Amino acid sequence: MPALISKKRHLVMIRANTRLLPGGARPAFTVIVRNQGRGPETLLETGIRAHQTVAGKTAALRVFRYDELVEEEQTRQAVAAFGAALSGFGNAMAASNAGYVNTTGSVTTRGPYGTSYGTYSATTYDPLRAQIAQDRAAAQTQADFDRIRAQGERTSMACRRRS
Repeated sequence: MPALISKKRHLVMIRANTRLLPGGARPAFTVIVRNQGRGPETLLETGIRAHQTVAGKTAALRVFRYDELVEEEQTRQAVAAFGAALSGFGNAMAASNAGYVNTTGSVTTRGPYGTSYGTYSATTYDPLRAQIAQDRAAAQTQADFDRIRAQGERTSMACRRRS
């Protein structure tokens, strides 16, 4: 990947983490600094500034610190877990009623006194159907939590690589 390299007092390299950026996504860059001086120096995240120039106009860009990215990811995971829990609760409620089966129909009888007509309805409970629905709901909820956990781990690894 192409990188911008400055060889003044210190060696500074910056490169984009991805070649293509999906619409609405936040760009991410890796900054590498090498002290070319004779003595130690301190590099602070607060000393890193970014600007963007579009059509001749320059605007400052926000530079996020590692701890801010971690906090943002933890908040995202908490919100996603809450949503998955609500979804799981809804699925469990629906599954609890899945064993009930309503049957309706009409009846025609012919006898010595003529023909009679009627309707009937019945509700039965099928425990196997209910158990299958509950197992599916539980599996879906677990899959949702696994997906959230895996996404969080990928994002956390990306944050650690950027820091």
